[in-house]
Amino acid sequence: QKIALIYRDPTLFLIGSTVYEDFCYSFAATGSARPPIQCLQRYGLYGKSDRSVDVLSGGERHRLNCASVLELKPRLLIADFSTSNLDADFLCNLAGWIRQLADSGAAVLLKGLRPGECAGPIASLVLENGILSPKDPDPESFPSVETEHEALRRELTAREARDQTVLRVKAVCRPGLTQPVSFELAARQIRIISGPNGCGKTTLAKILMKRTRRCDYEGEVVEADGARPAVSFQYAERAFLQSTVGREIEHMPELVSLCALTEAQLHMHPRALPVGHQKLLSVGLALSFARGYAVLDEPTCGMDFRRKLKFVQLLNHFANIAILVFSHDPALLQITATSEWDELLV
Repeated sequence: QKIALIYRDPTLFLIGSTVYEDFCYSFAATGSARPPIQCLQRYGLYGKSDRSVDVLSGGERHRLNCASVLELKPRLLIADFSTSNLDADFLCNLAGWIRQLADSGAAVLLKGLRPGECAGPIASLVLENGILSPKDPDPESFPSVETEHEALRRELTAREARDQTVLRVKAVCRPGLTQPVSFELAARQIRIISGPNGCGKTTLAKILMKRTRRCDYEGEVVEADGARPAVSFQYAERAFLQSTVGREIEHMPELVSLCALTEAQLHMHPRALPVGHQKLLSVGLALSFARGYAVLDEPTCGMDFRRKLKFVQLLNHFANIAILVFSHDPALLQITATSEWDELLV
């Protein structure tokens, strides 16, 4: 029997040095015939088959995980999409492929997709107090995208625009990997940027945080005097440095209420928190440490609706910080007048 996993963090899955080498490992491990390289086409990875896995975006790594698993045709698929940042078009296609796998006789257990994202008849299970029950999710925790979007827009407080520019990006790119991108971020502004997997969002975030060597990219990044940006990356567990939640937030006690933390959680290790709480804490820390502007990479991945409302409250609390958000969340896009569907195409 073939049992296959799609991980919440796809970096746990990567073994090979290139896309195609990594793709082939699943088939070698199970003694299965290696499929033709052309099958990577539908996952958007065919033209990147010889690319190092180290330069793949988070979304592309998730695509590679999906390709290796689905092309294996497993008899049991267990998939966790609770922090995936797959773009809407790919996610729609993925739901159809998973449906085809189930129709072929495989058993499929999915976690983290929105209700209704996987087309066709599907058994909905809800975990409450350690009991898994066949019932529909609570509509207050998982409303429709339209309902969620309008509620977040109402919750977000309007910001007073300022003329000062805190960040100016001029034709920044990694040659051969991403196209040049240019934009400005004004003081107190929230700019939300979306684009397909692999277009360069996380690469740009790393450049802004000076986590990429200057010789590895072209273009210019100009910050206002005194700016000290902070970042919340997609996988929140990488943001924590202290052994307890309480020690993480000693400098900012108001994060207890802003992140809806309980007294018991203050004594826990941050990575022991539920994923949604980890994301909120990561965002809160980034905003509290930032001077001038903050960068939030897929900040609402893994959050239910209640935690997304807390996320917007964090944005409201730190109204003096300009915020650059990279997101695929359809409920989050266009919630401000400065949101943009910037297609940072590869």
